[in-house]
Amino acid sequence: MRVNIVCENDGWIYGKFVEMFRKYSKHDILINSKEPCNATHYLPYYLTLKKPVHPCTAWHSHQESKNPLRDKFVSVARAVDVPISHSKKYADMLKKEYGIEKAIQIIPGVDLDIFKQRSTRRPSNSLKLIVGYVGRSYSSSTRKNSTMLKKISQLPFVEFRSTGGKIKDVDIPKFYADLDIVISPASVEGGPMAIQESLATGTSVLCYEGVGVVDEFGTGVIKVPFGDSDEFISRLEIIHKTKSYLHYRKPEVMNQMRNQVLNQSWNMFVRKHDRIFDEIT
Repeated sequence: MRVNIVCENDGWIYGKFVEMFRKYSKHDILINSKEPCNATHYLPYYLTLKKPVHPCTAWHSHQESKNPLRDKFVSVARAVDVPISHSKKYADMLKKEYGIEKAIQIIPGVDLDIFKQRSTRRPSNSLKLIVGYVGRSYSSSTRKNSTMLKKISQLPFVEFRSTGGKIKDVDIPKFYADLDIVISPASVEGGPMAIQESLATGTSVLCYEGVGVVDEFGTGVIKVPFGDSDEFISRLEIIHKTKSYLHYRKPEVMNQMRNQVLNQSWNMFVRKHDRIFDEIT
């Protein structure tokens, strides 16, 4: 069976999706094909045509706060055969708030062979809290909370590190391993992917509750009330003063963190898509 993936940007996460589809799918994967195919997958949802090419699915990462994309998130979910969500949050929202019962969640994978459990020893003697941010911040949108990131980077007790989208993939696991904690102050997310990668390495994450997949995880994911920036910074101060970041380097704690993502492989991610493609054709 031929599956056409409509994707305008093969950079970073969507590029990873395409790579994994090509690696693990039992189907013949084509990208932006002009030839007839058995199924079409719109990656992401906003690339879906007004009259989608059926049978089709669409990837629903997150719902934007402003139109036209806010409404298109829902209209596309109604139009395609199966809307596929990154998080349980958005799959449930499409079902409960909009009555789109066909919505499902397929959480992306994490490379467990690459994101290995880190050392129990803290590699740095720094007296500061080593705080890391994974990804890029966009000036075109406030959802990544660049203002908060800048504020945290300037805290006197923080040594701030960011990938900035510039660190090579092969170096990302070490980036995680050297941190005391990862932060994700975003207000709107599909994931973020950093949560699963952090848990795989045994690195704790501080984030707002109710965002993306945040509430799907327990040990190692430290949640503060949504939008409460003062509490976010206060929690960082407490972690620094009490050195509670060392708790997350204990072997038993890192095992609990990693166990949460053991069944979230890229192979499983693609196999679940394959089953959907089979069902709709």
